[in-house]
Amino acid sequence: MSEQPEPGCTATLAPYGGGPLKRCSREPGHYDEAVEPTFGDDGWTKDVGGWHITGGPEPTVWADWAVGATPHDAGPVRPGEGPTT
Repeated sequence: MSEQPEPGCTATLAPYGGGPLKRCSREPGHYDEAVEPTFGDDGWTKDVGGWHITGGPEPTVWADWAVGATPHDAGPVRPGEGPTT
């Protein structure tokens, strides 16, 4: 039997105004709100710190307290709704 890869971070972000749900692309257990991201002069993230980030050419960075954010294992929600467990 082959080893299964460990699932990634389960945090999600529902974009304000609609659009597809975004899922964090980082490893499980990475989140540390105290380690804030740093940004370059162009406004793009230089280092995501301990926060969540999506993959792709235009990544989104967020913390668990962001509008529309769903912390780990809480079940995706839309802005204005509370997390579900």
